Amino acid sequence: MGGSIEISWCRDAARARSLARLFSENLTPSYISHGELQGPRATALGKWVPNIAQVLEVELLGRIDSPDDAAPGSSTKLAAGLWADGSDVGVMLATFSRAATVPFCILEDIDIRSDTRGNGYGQTALNWLIAECRARGIGRIFLESGIENHKAHELFERDGFETVSIVMMKDF
Repeated sequence: MGGSIEISWCRDAARARSLARLFSENLTPSYISHGELQGPRATALGKWVPNIAQVLEVELLGRIDSPDDAAPGSSTKLAAGLWADGSDVGVMLATFSRAATVPFCILEDIDIRSDTRGNGYGQTALNWLIAECRARGIGRIFLESGIENHKAHELFERDGFETVSIVMMKDF
């Protein structure tokens, strides 16, 4: 990994817009999973909505004022930016929930700028998120990933994530 990396929660609109732009410019069709299909991001497997940049900007802007931690019985949605050598290299979206018997985190998204992938930024982001979970007393993380997103699966499995379910879909 070249240079030092900085990761922090996004707390201003300009940074949210910049991260949304990075996110939309580095998406691939293999990234699409049921989360994207259930929301406003994708219309079909492998097909992003035409205005994906605007959709992501609205989503990230909606997270900048969220509390750092969830109150008992609720959840909070946050976005983090990754910077290295003076430029954005990634974005991560997470939800912390205290609405279940066991508090948990959902790693909703992690997207590393395509020309910096393979430099350890994804692993660094996972390590940072795990530290954030531990600081909140949360010991469980869930995530989902597109079925063809093999490089991401390798990262998650190396880090100890296990498959706990399979999501199926039928269009008609």
